[in-house]
Amino acid sequence: MQWLPIFIFIVAVGISIWWWRGKHAPANVAMLAMGSHQIFVEVADTIPLRAQGLSGRDGLQDGHGMLFVYKDAGNYPFWMKDMKFPLDFVWIRENKVVGVTDNVPIPKGSILSLPVYYPPENIDAMLEIRAGVAAELGIRTGDMVELKK
Repeated sequence: MQWLPIFIFIVAVGISIWWWRGKHAPANVAMLAMGSHQIFVEVADTIPLRAQGLSGRDGLQDGHGMLFVYKDAGNYPFWMKDMKFPLDFVWIRENKVVGVTDNVPIPKGSILSLPVYYPPENIDAMLEIRAGVAAELGIRTGDMVELKK
């Protein structure tokens, strides 16, 4: 019984270190090909990287985005917590665009009132790009996507 507080402390410290290292580790960078267009993406493929996302950044360079990657397809929700610029969401499953949510606005109000965005069907990846880029590039449902590492 006297070891329980020590065990809990060790587990808590371990989880905290894992979270900090995951959040501060650099994301892998890759090239995402969509038709004749290429987008440099930071790949958010861990829980801490996905939780951080693009939050707190002032913007994205032209031709850049963030790709959220999941091991299994699912109905993963997204929100715009701490975002400073609007985005387009490109929902992807099995290397195919299954939907686009255009011009997701900068959030207003408290964290409790932030809207949550869901994909139109289960996804295994989601691309965040600056608002308007999906329309500029003509990204549509059914487009094929290829991640080149």
